[in-house]
Amino acid sequence: MIPPDFDEIAPPINGFRDPASFAIMKARVRYVLWHVDYYEGASRDVLVERLSRYAESLRLVVQTPDTWLYEITRWPD
Repeated sequence: MIPPDFDEIAPPINGFRDPASFAIMKARVRYVLWHVDYYEGASRDVLVERLSRYAESLRLVVQTPDTWLYEITRWPD
């Protein structure tokens, strides 16, 4: 089910893995799903690097060749 405010918050959280998107999502989101099959080369490298910065805040729940599901376990300061 898509949250009713998704269209409102989707553009600013598109850069998720940065402090601003964490702030927007804090009251609304517990899990984050990436369709990693859409990422190739440099864009995938950027995704992996950004995720590594927040390793203490994210717990990998499911990883398939096409998708990665993370639980946000704590909010970065």
